[in-house]
Amino acid sequence: MANWGESVVRDIAVKGGRAGKLPFMGTLGLDTALDLISVSHGQTVLAWQAASQLVSMDKIIQGGTMSVVADICQGHTFMSSLEAFEGFSTTDLEMRFIKPVYAGEAITITSHISMSTDRLTLIDTNFADETGDIRATAHGGWRRVKRAFAKAS
Repeated sequence: MANWGESVVRDIAVKGGRAGKLPFMGTLGLDTALDLISVSHGQTVLAWQAASQLVSMDKIIQGGTMSVVADICQGHTFMSSLEAFEGFSTTDLEMRFIKPVYAGEAITITSHISMSTDRLTLIDTNFADETGDIRATAHGGWRRVKRAFAKAS
C-alpha cells in the first residue's frame, strides 16, 4: 500500500492535479505540459513536452525554466517519501545542461532520493529525450522546515 506522500503526489502531480493550479504553473504552461508517469517511495517519473514560449532566442528551452521544472519534480519526489504532512523546502539546486532541449520535444524527467539523513535529503534528477539520451541533470538538497503550506488531504 502506498504511503501518504505517494498518494498525495498521485493526486497533485497529474495533469489537472492541484500542483497545476499554482499560479506560476499556469504562467509557464506547466499545468498542461507536466504529467506524472509514476511515483514510488522516493522516486518520481514525469513526462514533459516543453512549449515554444519557454525558448531563448536560439530556440532552446531556457535554462531557468528547466531549473523550475527540476525543482517541481524534486519537490514531488521529496513529498513521496513523507509518511505524513510536513513542510519542506529546497536548500540548493545545481543544474548541468548537457544537450539542448527544444520546444515540442518529449522529455522524461526521473528524480530519485540518493541519500537521506534526519537533516538533509539529496535528490538526483535526469532529463532524458525519447531515445534515452540525457539532456540535463539536477542535484538538489531538501529539508523539512516549518512552512505555512495548505494541508493536502
